[in-house]
Amino acid sequence: MVEIVAELNKLIGQLYLTHSILHALIGGCIFFVLIEKDSRLSGRYVTFLLGMFLGVFPDILKFFGDLTSHSIIFTPFYSFILALMIYKVYHVKILDTWIAILVTIVGSHILIDLLGNGVAPFYPFKKEEYSFYIIAHEELYVSFLFVGIIVATILKKMKSGFRLSLCILFILFCMIGVSKIVLEDKLEDYFREEEPYLTITYPTNINWFEWEFQVRTEEYFYTGTSSYFPIKIDIQRETEVIK
Repeated sequence: MVEIVAELNKLIGQLYLTHSILHALIGGCIFFVLIEKDSRLSGRYVTFLLGMFLGVFPDILKFFGDLTSHSIIFTPFYSFILALMIYKVYHVKILDTWIAILVTIVGSHILIDLLGNGVAPFYPFKKEEYSFYIIAHEELYVSFLFVGIIVATILKKMKSGFRLSLCILFILFCMIGVSKIVLEDKLEDYFREEEPYLTITYPTNINWFEWEFQVRTEEYFYTGTSSYFPIKIDIQRETEVIK
């Protein structure tokens, strides 16, 4: 019994519920927006639900140990299989549906993982994970999307409302990404004389819209914080490296 509970807790931990919801909501919005007006799926709630499924689909395969679902090399192939399955049921335009599925999976899952916990986009040929870590406090983005989806549904402007929500989210991610790049550039300038060999920046899990950073030189290890805007380097700890 204890072993079953332990395995269940492990599985729940792997689900990353908020992270999965973010994948699903973005997937639902993207797929709904991309479906053409003359599609048999257009205007149906099943379109949004299919998009939600597509948003989390790579993680479903990952639970079975299949990491190829997160690879942009294999995504076009299994996206086409999914398009064929939808075609069999709804008789949609298979090429348009394939493209919509491909964009949905890449945009709602692989890209979000790249901006979050990391992803190996060239697996299995290159197993190295890449991450441009800017997404933290995912509950904020989930709440924003929930509100946008509900308002758009009530106003019966689902496609335009979903499109607006995605645009706002995209602009926000771009702004945060620019902030990260500027911070790293300023850190390089700030510690230039000490010739740092490692600079890491990531959003803090404590405060909203704040960066944490680590800078390592041959003699010191620095940690600190900075707000997103404006960039203001605040060194909180300086540790001498023991040689």
